[in-house]
Amino acid sequence: MSTTKKIYKINNYICEFIRTNWFKPGDSNDKLAAFFVVHDSIIAKIKSADNYNIPVHTLSKICYYKEITLSDFFKILEKEYGEKLYEDYFEEKK
Repeated sequence: MSTTKKIYKINNYICEFIRTNWFKPGDSNDKLAAFFVVHDSIIAKIKSADNYNIPVHTLSKICYYKEITLSDFFKILEKEYGEKLYEDYFEEKK
């Protein structure tokens, strides 16, 4: 018997928002990592189109260096993406 679970794409939207609004196209991973005080591999994961499950701690650091609270970040995210945050998912077989 095969079952499936829903994987919500909210992480995709979080990373997409950060990529398009806070990362400049010419900035290297090293430069962005230094600014946000995270490892350059995290920047690479955020830049990728894959479903990177960004830890809350990492998101809070990024928001801190952009001088925005997590609460305000999610309010902006909701305005940007609306109901897709809660309804957009893909199914994965268990």
